Amino acid sequence: EIQGLMVDWFPVHSRTRVEDLRAVWGEAWHDPTFHQPIQTINQYFGPRVAFFFAWTGFYCKALTCLAIPAVLFVALMAASLYLAEGPLALG
Repeated sequence: EIQGLMVDWFPVHSRTRVEDLRAVWGEAWHDPTFHQPIQTINQYFGPRVAFFFAWTGFYCKALTCLAIPAVLFVALMAASLYLAEGPLALG
């Protein structure tokens, strides 16, 4: 047997803390603000995981803000092509 080699590792979870996290986190259909309980995540999982979720939340908000004008731009471009060339024009 090799000394100092970790063969298996399983994280231990507290059922009550996991249920508390589920109650306030991950209900995207009910809360479109992307709110995440970063302090609770930090206390439970640690700072690396909390930073990951904080960054992902920020990134999603930024992409959502950019997606709205992008969809409008694509719709206007499609409408202008449709009006300029007609519905059955090819190339």
